[in-house]
Amino acid sequence: MVERIKTRWPRLMSEADAAEYVGVSLEQFRIEREKKGFWRKPIDRGCRRNTDDRKDLDDAVDRLKRGINHPISDIDLDREFGLGGDQDPIPRDAQAR
Repeated sequence: MVERIKTRWPRLMSEADAAEYVGVSLEQFRIEREKKGFWRKPIDRGCRRNTDDRKDLDDAVDRLKRGINHPISDIDLDREFGLGGDQDPIPRDAQAR
């Protein structure tokens, strides 16, 4: 059997393609999404097939690499990117003060 290697990944992809993109089986991807919260929920496009955003997958992998392997939440993302509710990001020089 010849292994399929994609040279170009679409921005929005099926759950099976998202699992392949991050290098795990579909079953493992579902476990990591549903029980561990590693992967964001898919985008509901109002049709039969939901899709995963490649950029969300990349962000989640980056978080895992930095050792932030707890479930993703909006509160965590706000804290990570210096947001407070509806506020703009806090400039880096202001954070150091």
